Amino acid sequence: MGDTVFVIRRVTKDWAEKVFEFHKTHITPYLWPRDLKFFRELAQRESLFEIVAQIPSGEEMAGVCYITEDPSESEDRIEFGGVFVVPEFRGLGLATVLGKVAIASLFIWDPPSSEIPVIAHVHEKNQEPRRVLEQLGFIKTGQEIPPEEIVPPGLERNEEGKVVGDLFVFRRAQLSEFADWLENFQGLAEGKKGKVSLKINVPFFTDYKSEAIEALRDLSRVR
Repeated sequence: MGDTVFVIRRVTKDWAEKVFEFHKTHITPYLWPRDLKFFRELAQRESLFEIVAQIPSGEEMAGVCYITEDPSESEDRIEFGGVFVVPEFRGLGLATVLGKVAIASLFIWDPPSSEIPVIAHVHEKNQEPRRVLEQLGFIKTGQEIPPEEIVPPGLERNEEGKVVGDLFVFRRAQLSEFADWLENFQGLAEGKKGKVSLKINVPFFTDYKSEAIEALRDLSRVR
């Protein structure tokens, strides 16, 4: 991957359909399927993020995530979800950096009040996202069973015929670690498979880095 440079950026409205096709291609029985309207709305709210791999022959999508009002609940919650990196590029720390960028963007530009939790749902049988969530500062707090009438038919069910999700909640004190990471970022992502070149093309990083670092440190102290 010596010639590959990864780029994290917000998804624009014009690109939302491309991300939706990526989502459809890589859906699994553990991921809640979303429709094109959902992705267009995410892009409209600037809540959808992607990683692309820039290679000598062009560009290809490598991963995606979103952070937005929880679409499955009536109560006030922010959901971090849809996290996926293609198998070819796993083990490079990309999903963790993508998550940091998405969460930091939320708190820098439109921080939710301390009464509104930032949550993540993970299917009880889905092990892949858990380490990433832990590295991002999420902790497991319980389980939730969605109403049967809204459960997509393709999702994996347990022996009782239920779709069960583990509920994770973001610890805002982790924003201090995000600030340290942002301050010391050297254009690399690193995982168990090594290091790769990484660019972050979002406004808080490219135009307001010092202000973003200060804001994250201040927000980490809010209780």
